[in-house]
Amino acid sequence: MNNFFEIASDELTQDSFICWLLSNIDDKDLGNISKKFLSFLCDEKFGESKVKITKITRQFKHIDIIVDYFVDDDPRLLIIEDKTNSTMHGTQLTDYINEVEGWDSKETKKRIVHFVYYKTGYVENWEKNELKKFRLIDIKEIYDFFSNLDSSSEIFNHYKNNIVKMYKDKNEDSDRPLDSWSFDNWRYYFDKFLKDKYESKINWQLVTYHGKYLSALIYFKDSDKYEHTTCLEIIFRKENTINATIHPVATRAETNSWKRNNNESICKIIDDAKLNKSFKHYSRNQTVAASERKINPSNLQEAENMFCNWIDDYLADFERFNTK
Repeated sequence: MNNFFEIASDELTQDSFICWLLSNIDDKDLGNISKKFLSFLCDEKFGESKVKITKITRQFKHIDIIVDYFVDDDPRLLIIEDKTNSTMHGTQLTDYINEVEGWDSKETKKRIVHFVYYKTGYVENWEKNELKKFRLIDIKEIYDFFSNLDSSSEIFNHYKNNIVKMYKDKNEDSDRPLDSWSFDNWRYYFDKFLKDKYESKINWQLVTYHGKYLSALIYFKDSDKYEHTTCLEIIFRKENTINATIHPVATRAETNSWKRNNNESICKIIDDAKLNKSFKHYSRNQTVAASERKINPSNLQEAENMFCNWIDDYLADFERFNTK
């Protein structure tokens, strides 16, 4: 039987599972696991205390999940921001904190509130710096929790097995055909590949966008010396194609950020240059050169050779296009 959570892999499905498991805290079969899950999310040890969940709310004031519960006679709140492969945006977490903290502003006794950022996808470093009062629960912690539990529930076991698969995809080499690789498989492989072959020459970052594609942004060492330079972006798409594009970028636009930039001096140099065999030239949508290939599902070495060609040609031909 196919795993339901591999097919329905979006955040709303994961929201539903979290709510379903917590709602079964009084169930004969799942109650103990549900109570352990609440304890895990809140980072609390309930011991012999009586725990009762009174209300579970979804998408109120854009907050993914709100859990009203009691520990003995003390009312508490659990606020969950649930993510799979997307990231927080804008002032999202701060807005939720301000909203929730306003609910008890007139009460004499304020509820204990736990804020949780629950994410099964890759957590970017900048996300960790923007958590505010939210406690991060990442795939490693989620894997450690679920992998040690057993249940007769098919729903529970589908979620548990999918968590185990996701964790292994993020941390182990895959022996599956390339056309069945997840973005996590590619992220793990490509990060190791770049470290082994190019770490002394380039910097890079890997970003997954809304579960639709994985982007590897590759740029020169010491690029922060330049006001404008170029960035090589290798994109892995779900339809098993890989694109490589070269963008003019502004490196000093913001701290630790790369901004695509229609820098006329770089575009003119590239317009006048003879591009190498890897890239076809065009100036459109802030992209100045591109290449696209189909992945051969049985040949990882062929894919690796393609990556090397792209990166080597980029380093050889475009290093002179930096501007101070």
